[in-house]
Formats: sequence, C-alpha cells, structure tokens
Amino acid sequence: MAAILSVTTSRVRDGKTAEYLAAIGKLKKLLEGHGGKVRLVNQAFGGNPLTYSTVVELGSWAEFGAFSEKVEKDSEIQSLLTEMRAHPVSDIIARGVSTEVAV
Repeated sequence: MAAILSVTTSRVRDGKTAEYLAAIGKLKKLLEGHGGKVRLVNQAFGGNPLTYSTVVELGSWAEFGAFSEKVEKDSEIQSLLTEMRAHPVSDIIARGVSTEVAV
C-alpha cells in the first residue's frame, strides 16, 4: 500500500523561527493524535532554501480521508490554524498531496 503525503512548505518571516516552531510543534502533536505521521524538514539549499516543509504521512487514501474529516472537526486544530492565519509568522509557498511510488 502506497503512502499518502500531504506537504506544506513555508518560508518563516524574519525573526519568527521560534514562534513558528512552537506552533508547528503544537500542530504536530494534534495531528499525530488523529493518526498522521508528522515530520518537519528544513531545506538547507536548493529550489526553496531556508524553508520548512511539514509532511503528514498516511497509509492509504482511506486513512487520508478519515484523517481529513477528523482534522476538519477538531476544534483545537481549527482554532490553532485560525490563530496562525490571523497572526502569521510564515508564508505558505507550496502545498500538495503526493502518493508514494514503488520502484
């Protein structure tokens, strides 16, 4: 079964890294409570240097769908996302969902 990866890449605003990491840490804990495997990666160099990508992995499309429904209904997650939008410390530069390809 191929993994489903939801990836959001953000550029942190100057001087806001600590606030960004604190918010993502809270979000990670909440998302993992609904079954997502969450990783945060920092691109050191390349196409989008000095950006952070939050990767949420689910085991199948069925798991992704159930996870998405839970996240939409979770008032704590929605409140955190609302706060992050109201007082942004980063700017989203890319967002996408990908499937793992076995080779």
